[in-house]
Amino acid sequence: MDTDASAKQEKSENEKREFHSFYDVVRRMMLAGIGAIALKHDELEEFVDKLVERGEIAKKDGEELMKEMR
Repeated sequence: MDTDASAKQEKSENEKREFHSFYDVVRRMMLAGIGAIALKHDELEEFVDKLVERGEIAKKDGEELMKEMR
């Protein structure tokens, strides 16, 4: 009977580890996605700033484009 309780406890611990492992994978994927979005936002902002600097678009249009992209 002691082995039954031990087996149940081990199964419960394995399920907890699997859940935490799954949670970690999902969490890391979400953080990677957020990081990618932030990086692209910065790159877009630099690109728009360069266009404004060159005079290819007006500053107001650049600000509006950034607002739309957010």
